[in-house]
Amino acid sequence: MNDMEDLIEWLRGVATEHNITVFTESQWPSNWVPQSQIEMRCVWYNPNWFPACERPLTLAHEIGHILSGDGPSNSCNYCSVNEKAESNGDLIAIMLLLKYCRTHDITFETKQQLIEAFKIPTSMVKSVDRATDYTLYSMRKKYSELAATSTGVFI
Repeated sequence: MNDMEDLIEWLRGVATEHNITVFTESQWPSNWVPQSQIEMRCVWYNPNWFPACERPLTLAHEIGHILSGDGPSNSCNYCSVNEKAESNGDLIAIMLLLKYCRTHDITFETKQQLIEAFKIPTSMVKSVDRATDYTLYSMRKKYSELAATSTGVFI
């Protein structure tokens, strides 16, 4: 199993943990766009999506829609609503990638290295900024709480 397949399997596990069903079909054409349906808690993931390097990110993005409770983007009549739904899917997708990295001891020195490693498109860079800022905030908060309850020296 290669790194991309490992990440996809991990994401499928996340979906299962959150009662999300992931459907795949080996016969789907490479340009068939992955989709999600919130009420059914289902993702239709295209294992033939091209370019292949985008497959994990598209799966994470569709899972992100369900976890955030976003409505289906194709039913939105207003651009700002559609953009918000996509932005939430993007943000959660990036947060899932970051969680995968933490659980697999994968580190990056810069955000750019993360972007390059996961082939994150330019349209999602703001989500990378938001996710990494939130992750750092959460870590700082966690360590501050530990420091407040600790009787020892905490640096």
